[in-house]
Amino acid sequence: MSGQKGRRAAPALNRATIVELNKALTEAEAVTVLDAFGIACVPTRIAPDLEGAAVAARNLGYPVAVKVISPGLPRKSSVGGVALDIPDKPSLVRRCGQMLERVAATAPDAPIEGFLVQRMERSVLSIELYLGMEIDPTFGPVLVVGHAAHRAIGADLTYLLPPLDGTLAHAQVDHTPIGRYLARQAGGAAMLEQLVQVLVRLSDVVVTLPTVR
Repeated sequence: MSGQKGRRAAPALNRATIVELNKALTEAEAVTVLDAFGIACVPTRIAPDLEGAAVAARNLGYPVAVKVISPGLPRKSSVGGVALDIPDKPSLVRRCGQMLERVAATAPDAPIEGFLVQRMERSVLSIELYLGMEIDPTFGPVLVVGHAAHRAIGADLTYLLPPLDGTLAHAQVDHTPIGRYLARQAGGAAMLEQLVQVLVRLSDVVVTLPTVR
């Protein structure tokens, strides 16, 4: 097995772009960065207001997820700034209005710049995982992977040291809780391989943009 398995050339980013992106990213910037590194994202639209969000949802196709866009709110769910499984326009208008009220109540000083609208994806063979990056005081940037449902409580999370290629990613993931879990699922081998590919590309993001958030 080649040590370069699963690698993809990182995009050519000039110094100005790298400096600009080494920060806390907005959702729109994050989607752009992930796409540049070959990490597929669900179809996404940016809308400046409720009517724009309704147009975006119609174009994407319901059901959709909507998040408020605010540089002062890196964790939207903690202030009620996320609405999932919105089935139609009346529901979108109602739930976005409720979302704005929650955010105003919990974070009154946070500026709202619009809405991020994403199509909800459905698949019989799918498992929701959490992938992210954190700064370890000893090792610096590390990757984090685990069940999405466990992220809030910190259970069964695995920390990986970049840079990674396919061989290293497999070696670090295969015998972790999430690796063993996927191995027991129908289609788990294919999902594990997809996870490895994403981890390798996310590693490239971290290596290129080590202080990105």
